[in-house]
Amino acid sequence: SHTSGQAHSGAFKLSIQADPGSVQVIESSTNLTVWTPVHTNTIDADGLFELWFPAAHRLREFFQVRELK
Repeated sequence: SHTSGQAHSGAFKLSIQADPGSVQVIESSTNLTVWTPVHTNTIDADGLFELWFPAAHRLREFFQVRELK
């Protein structure tokens, strides 16, 4: 699987490419220690999923994606 992110005028786009039918959990953290699930998605047949988040200007936010087994 492959994950990338980019910022666009007040929003952050997270793109996930993974095996079709796999379930991916997107988690966020402000300290890289405590992770909170923010979205769960089953990857479509094309293997790609995109999710937009509003950009948080006050704090630094980190994202990670893991496959739900």
